[in-house]
Amino acid sequence: MFHSMAVQIAQDMARTGWRVWTLRPDGAGNVGVLAILYRVFGPAPWLSVALNSILHGIGCVALIGIAALYLRRSYAVLAAMPFILSPYQLAAYSQPNKDSFAAAGFFVMLLGWCIVIRAWP
Repeated sequence: MFHSMAVQIAQDMARTGWRVWTLRPDGAGNVGVLAILYRVFGPAPWLSVALNSILHGIGCVALIGIAALYLRRSYAVLAAMPFILSPYQLAAYSQPNKDSFAAAGFFVMLLGWCIVIRAWP
């Protein structure tokens, strides 16, 4: 569903210009991002795999950063392993989903809050 919506928007963008693009068509922000990628690189499904992988990596680094604020670095990596090696995350790479955006955004936001709280006098 997300893939076909992004392909349609990318085709509309090619026909009529970028004014038809919206960030969240029908409330799906991942479709808006995929439409841009499809417009630039063509409607290749591997783009969603690459995007999900990048977002998962961002979430992993942020989660390790959160744990490293409170643990030694080696323990922080061990604490993040359930998220890093989650079978669900491995399966989610194959489709354009919203969960990768949500997990990366949540962990980056949480890292920011943890840094602010630790720096608070």
